Amino acid sequence: EVCWGWHGVYRRRPWAASGMRVEAAVFVPAAVVQQQPQTSEGTEAPLLPPRVSKELSASSPEFVPGVPLAGGADGPTPEGHDGSESATVAVEGYGHMMPAGRCLLGNDSYTYMDPREFFTPVLLDTISTEHGTLQVQGQRLCWELAEAVDELLQVPRGSCRESPWFGVAGVRLQLTFFPTGTGLTDAADSAVALQSDEKTKLKFQLFLNQKTSGMKVMLGKKFSCDFRQPQAGGDAKVAVGIEVHENLMHSWFG
Repeated sequence: EVCWGWHGVYRRRPWAASGMRVEAAVFVPAAVVQQQPQTSEGTEAPLLPPRVSKELSASSPEFVPGVPLAGGADGPTPEGHDGSESATVAVEGYGHMMPAGRCLLGNDSYTYMDPREFFTPVLLDTISTEHGTLQVQGQRLCWELAEAVDELLQVPRGSCRESPWFGVAGVRLQLTFFPTGTGLTDAADSAVALQSDEKTKLKFQLFLNQKTSGMKVMLGKKFSCDFRQPQAGGDAKVAVGIEVHENLMHSWFG
C-alpha cells in the first residue's frame, strides 16, 4: 500500500507481514513451554520427559542436611527414614549408658542407665563380714561395724577394719575404718579411708555416724579423711557411710 507523507512517498507494510499474528499465543514471562521435536511425515519422535515442577508440595520428602534425597524415582532413601524395622532412627536424649549385667567387672555391652540408679550403691556377693554389715539407704551406702565403740578404741594405731566390696558410679569400692587413726592422724582422731580396685576420679562425701567430711575428690585408687573419734560408752556403735555424687571419668553423669 502506497502512502503520502510530509517526508515523501513510502510503502506501508501490513501487520501480517511484520511477523505478529492475531492468533499467536499470549506471551507469559518466565513460562516454560515444552515442545515436542518435529519429525518428518510417518516418523514417530521420542517424547520429551515431563517438565519438572519447581513448586513446593506437601508430599515432598523432608530435607535433612547431609542426607541423600528420598528414595523411589527421586533417589535413594536415607537410612532411618524408610519406615522399616531395621532402619536406624536418630533419637535425641539417649539417656545415660552404662555397662550391662556385671558392669563393674568389665562387661563391654551397654544398656540404658538412669542417673539416680548410676549413683545408687550396689551390694555385691558379700554384704556382711566379721567386721560389719552393708546396707543401702537411698543413695548412701552405710557400713555398720560389728564391734562397739569401746572395743574399737582399743585397736592399735594403724590397725583397721575393712568393709565388704560394693559398687557405685561404675567402680568397685571398699571402706576402711582406722578407730585410733593412722601414722599421720592427730591424737584423738579416727580415719576413714576409701579405696578402689582401679584408678578413678570420684566426687563424694564420707560419713562417720552423724559427722560428714564435706565434698571430697579421689584421684587414683586411695583416699583418707580424719574425723574426731566416736563417743565411747555403753553399746554405742559406729556407722561409716559414703555418697558418690560424680564420676569425673564419666562426665555425662553428675
